[in-house]
Amino acid sequence: MSELGTAGGQGRAGHRVLGAFIGMAVSLCAAQPAGADAVEPYRPPTQAAPKSDRPVTQAPAAPRTDLALPQVHYGEEGLPQPVAETRRAMIEAATSGSLEQLAAVFSARNEVLPELQNVPVRDPVAYWRSISIDGTGREILAEVLKVLRSGYVHVNVGQPDETFIWPYHAVYPTDRLNPQQQVELYTLMRPQEVRELDPAEGYTGYRIGIAPNGSVRYFKLAD
Repeated sequence: MSELGTAGGQGRAGHRVLGAFIGMAVSLCAAQPAGADAVEPYRPPTQAAPKSDRPVTQAPAAPRTDLALPQVHYGEEGLPQPVAETRRAMIEAATSGSLEQLAAVFSARNEVLPELQNVPVRDPVAYWRSISIDGTGREILAEVLKVLRSGYVHVNVGQPDETFIWPYHAVYPTDRLNPQQQVELYTLMRPQEVRELDPAEGYTGYRIGIAPNGSVRYFKLAD
């Protein structure tokens, strides 16, 4: 046999061997299970949104405009006579500069002392002096004048706790005050206090509540 014939036979044999390997490879791929052992195509991991340590803050709620505002009165307008007399007596006592005279107003019109703080107070004069800056209690008398010369509101009409309340800011939404009422608020509180005022908390200064019979329910700061 010539060298050319030998080379051609070897080439045909090589082709048969290569074809056999290709056939085996195809058979193995066809036999690969499609279950848990199947190879999943690569998918790049999804990046999670970056987390923040800062608490989620919500925009402040808009002022409620659907609520009826209490009617504000000034001076003795609309006051029953006993209430007007108690108001005048307290203003007179405050202008006198005498804590004892203010305490006497309470004694004359109340069966029990009005609420002066969250716990009972037996001696109003001693209490007022104890909380005053200079020990005289005169700034407490000044608070009486500021409060009773402001506007008032009449609440819980016809109920056992019916009350005339000074100043009206004690029950009026502070985020719905008009410019005139805002000025009145500045006469009751320092500018710094007004700036730090939380509308949800409302007015935090002194307030006075008088019952329809002229007795003083309370003269105190906000709870």
